[in-house]
Amino acid sequence: MPPSVRSSEGIGDENANLPDQRTMAEQAQRYFLRFSPTETVMLLTLVLALLPSNPGIGSVLLALISGYIYKDYGDFIYRSYLTLHRDLSGLYLIIIIKTHLWLALRRNRPLHEIFLGVVEKNLNKIAMIDIETSRTLTFKEFNQHCNRYANYFQNKNYRKGDVVALYMENSVEFVAAWMGLAKLGCVTSWINSNLKREQLSHCIETSKAKAIITSETLQNVLLDAISEELLKLSNVDVLVLGNPASGTEFHNFRKSLEDQDILEPKTKDDTDFRSVLCFIYTSGTTGMPKAAVMKHFRYYSIVYGAAKSFGIRSSDRIYVSMPIYHTAAGILGIGQSIVFGSSCVIRKKFSASNFWHDCVKFDCTVSFY
Repeated sequence: MPPSVRSSEGIGDENANLPDQRTMAEQAQRYFLRFSPTETVMLLTLVLALLPSNPGIGSVLLALISGYIYKDYGDFIYRSYLTLHRDLSGLYLIIIIKTHLWLALRRNRPLHEIFLGVVEKNLNKIAMIDIETSRTLTFKEFNQHCNRYANYFQNKNYRKGDVVALYMENSVEFVAAWMGLAKLGCVTSWINSNLKREQLSHCIETSKAKAIITSETLQNVLLDAISEELLKLSNVDVLVLGNPASGTEFHNFRKSLEDQDILEPKTKDDTDFRSVLCFIYTSGTTGMPKAAVMKHFRYYSIVYGAAKSFGIRSSDRIYVSMPIYHTAAGILGIGQSIVFGSSCVIRKKFSASNFWHDCVKFDCTVSFY
């Protein structure tokens, strides 16, 4: 290889190992001019302190720092300004909700006592409309119906902590049952009405329910689980809101309710804001459904938070078509009536074709999905 060529290659290799001066300058600039937000604030504070005694130098430094802040944080500051109203509103909402819940905890009133206060203020106002049965109940009538449930189970010596499973479709009866039982301190287990066989048996058995309230239709699902020996109900009362299946020991609960007193039950146990209200189950898509323990406080906090966040008022009428055994309908929807005195319109099952028709017909202003 010619010497000239070898010399040229040597020079090239040496230059390749030398750091680029421009790159080094840029790195140095980034190192010395890159400050953390804390360092930037400290430097700005020093400049502002220097400004009265040395206006010239202070003004120059202030201009340089302002330019630096604009260059590195200008976009953040601008976006923060655009969302300032939203952020302050959110902060105000959190403070209001947290303060109210703190006061509610100190008052320590259980949910049914809060509901009685709502009833006293809205005796003749519509509380529940059941589309399936065409029933319309005022708050006074609905509370009296809740008392029928409470007095029935009190006469059966049910006490605080006893569990009753609710296995039924969307209806006024579902709400009246858990509210009536809550007055005694009893816990209701909200069973998914779509569950069958193993999952149904699992929910009932793990809840340790002493009784099951079900509908005429769903009692057949219970019978299927019993016939397949998946469910044993030897010590569990099955109360059917209608005619029980022939050849079974199921009871006609509707007739029994009609004979009950509508006055407030004389409670034997103390129930407070921290007492357990109900069990709400997961959907069971990744295994057996799991129960979430819902206390009076937790139910109330969800309802109150939703009302304040979405601006729901007592004058609103809530359209409830999602399953009541889940949180969205059973707490966010029905809870507005229990806690604030809104009216609820209950459809047995969601229907896309009837949604707007129902909302117009019953003057609904709010719906949850």
